[in-house]
Amino acid sequence: MAEKHYLTGKEIRKIAKENKKAMMALEKEKWKKKPESEFLTTMKDENNILEIDNLNTYFFTDQGVVKAVNGVSFNIPLHKTVGIVGESGCGKSVTSMSVMRLLQGPQGQIASGEIRFKASDYKRDAKGNPIATGTDENGNPIYETEEKIYDIAKMPMNEIHRIRGRQISMIFQEPMTSLNPVFTIGNQLDEVTFIHQPGATKESAKAKSLEMLNLVGIAAPERVYNSYPHELSGGMRQRVMISMALACDPRLIIADEPTTALDVTIQAQILELLRDLKEKMDGSIMLITHDLGVIAEMADYVVVMYAGRVIEMGTVREIFHNPMHPYTIGLQKSKPTMQSDSDTLFNIPGNVPNPINMPKHCFFKERCDKCIKKCGGEYPQMIKISDTHFVACHLYEEGENE
Repeated sequence: MAEKHYLTGKEIRKIAKENKKAMMALEKEKWKKKPESEFLTTMKDENNILEIDNLNTYFFTDQGVVKAVNGVSFNIPLHKTVGIVGESGCGKSVTSMSVMRLLQGPQGQIASGEIRFKASDYKRDAKGNPIATGTDENGNPIYETEEKIYDIAKMPMNEIHRIRGRQISMIFQEPMTSLNPVFTIGNQLDEVTFIHQPGATKESAKAKSLEMLNLVGIAAPERVYNSYPHELSGGMRQRVMISMALACDPRLIIADEPTTALDVTIQAQILELLRDLKEKMDGSIMLITHDLGVIAEMADYVVVMYAGRVIEMGTVREIFHNPMHPYTIGLQKSKPTMQSDSDTLFNIPGNVPNPINMPKHCFFKERCDKCIKKCGGEYPQMIKISDTHFVACHLYEEGENE
């Protein structure tokens, strides 16, 4: 009997009913008020700023459940840059949106897993308001902070403002669509200070905005402050986005393909700027891109994703000089080089499997030129190659390469 490649109306209605029940339960949990003790946790390693542990982020559709992030685990160490690389649709941006809790609900939900983040939060009173301990020379209130470890996946949405924008900020992929066209740059920059800095005044917000525009290398900050987004070039808009992300001195910056819409010269300037700012603010960066050249230049550690899973991770030297997974090797072969004497570019054959009905075996099996019999069994576990290098592939299990 031939395999059926469609769903009947009855099957679609059944799936939609089951999915609606599951996603509304998750949506209700997301907005439920909780005491702080329910989303406080501890880090497994004190040297990390962020720990993502078995994260599952799903999108509930009428056709079934799309497992966009399927058991992802990796860490971001303090003061380091971690590059997330993979094809379009592999789950890079959905992972970052899960960390920021910016998933489009009710369809998009964090189904399970932990996102542990080391935050420096204000000390708060019984009502949750920051406690002022005095004032500075300008009369602005001073707020005492304390270190707390939050499980972002469990934080209710009414508490997420504690970290989003102030502790973790994001540089989005396309600055033109991320900036509001009807407000000036100054209005949008000032808003960040008003939202995240208690006791901020008009004067202090403007001073902070001009300081940040100057920090990202804008020569005429006052003019840009009074401009609208359409009056600026792509590179200038991206610098504005970076200044907005840095306005509250975040501990972690998520840069989602920050140079995609820019020409090569401006790309180099923006990457150099990000590198300098990381040193100045002594923070960490989660850099999402599909450009291996950017990863090689910027990252300390690399996480390679495929079809919603991490398939290899290690230091940048290990991933580039000793790639283990056939997919990682294929990605590197796909990048054009000056040394190549071929008229055609290398491409990985085949297609990514349907994200709704993922197989139980290795997701890369149908596209892999090194496939062995064991690849048709259970999905491979993450295998330790060194203290920092891990790969999910049956080729490297004990006895397979002897």
